[in-house]
Amino acid sequence: MRLRPKHHFLVHFPTAILQNGFCVGFNCLRYELKNSFFKRSAGVVCNFTNISKTLASRHQYNAFHSRLSKQFLRNTVLVGNKTSEHLPAGKVRFFAQLHEQLQADSLQNVVIATKISVASVTYRADTFFVYTFSASGYPVFGCVECFVNIPGSDVWYVVMREHKNLFFVFHFYAYEITAEHPITRCFVALERLIDYNELYRYDSFSGNKTLLIRMPYHIFPDEHMMNAD
Repeated sequence: MRLRPKHHFLVHFPTAILQNGFCVGFNCLRYELKNSFFKRSAGVVCNFTNISKTLASRHQYNAFHSRLSKQFLRNTVLVGNKTSEHLPAGKVRFFAQLHEQLQADSLQNVVIATKISVASVTYRADTFFVYTFSASGYPVFGCVECFVNIPGSDVWYVVMREHKNLFFVFHFYAYEITAEHPITRCFVALERLIDYNELYRYDSFSGNKTLLIRMPYHIFPDEHMMNAD
């Protein structure tokens, strides 16, 4: 039996990333998730004339309704004991901003969590969200530091460290960002997030170390989302 050289079995991810950008940008797993919807619809409509058009229309209507009604979201927030703690607000490292934005007293207990779950969606620290848009229409990103809740309230706030956009890297289809100095934090209620999907940073070590954020889709900002530069 003749064996092939070992390197024939290797997948050259570094080369693919350098030539085509992040692997998440050209994988097909996201499309596989839609198979069940199309299979159920095709068995119900019994359309033998133009099934492709019917399925495409139904899928667009369903996605639009789900997005507007937010039926895929639930308000129940689950917090693990190992990822949260109760402590007086005065002992929180960002108490000044906490008092300014949430009017929390220094002796008032607050819940600080690094991971929470809402329905089947899990949010973690050190991930990124789009929390606003600049006046020029570019997304502004924030890195999650923790999640805060004042006992007696059902509202959870996402505490994010603001990052500044440097420019858009067309090759990777990603934004190059840098942290603001001094640290600037923002508090956004969980249900007020512009987009509910976490974003992950990628480190580039070509030359100087930079941070890249890739958005899987385009978000069209409304007028109330725009902030002054």
